[in-house]
Amino acid sequence: MTSAAWQRYWVQRWGRRSAQGGFTLIELLVVVVITGVLVAIALPSFLDQSVRARQAEAKTTLNAWTKAQQLYRHEYGRFFSFHDLALGLPTDSKNYNYLGGGGEEEFADDFARLMAYSKNDSLKRYAAGVERDTVAVNLPDGRREYQVHNLPVLCESHAPGRGLAERPVVNDARDGAWPTCPAGYVNIFRP
Repeated sequence: MTSAAWQRYWVQRWGRRSAQGGFTLIELLVVVVITGVLVAIALPSFLDQSVRARQAEAKTTLNAWTKAQQLYRHEYGRFFSFHDLALGLPTDSKNYNYLGGGGEEEFADDFARLMAYSKNDSLKRYAAGVERDTVAVNLPDGRREYQVHNLPVLCESHAPGRGLAERPVVNDARDGAWPTCPAGYVNIFRP
């Protein structure tokens, strides 16, 4: 077959298809149904990942603040304010406010707390604290020794909600116990 014959064949074949008006209703419905199923599967996963990414911002900021407080307390013998730590972290973001506008910070000689304000109902609330405490440590030879530590806590709410996170319990610096999260929160700190 010559190239002219092939050309006539394809023009006749596709010319008839164009004259028929394109896709049939069944073909269009199949495409719409398949697209709908794919969206129904992918959209919840995408939205969940979006929420997790926004919550990761609060975890990262509070974890950095907690570790900086531990280091500064060890180095200088006291806790510092968010601004004095000079970490370069924002005090206000699109999702959370750490200072002013809802967020609160407290610090004294023996403890520091930072409670973030969640700006979105779909995000979990977070709070962090560090407590200087004397804790009992069991040594390998069976003796018990008391050591001074800067004990951290990073609290995450069980359920999402807008507003200020509740304060972690870090105010009794001589109780020999780790700081704890309030009811409805869980400690997610990873040393």
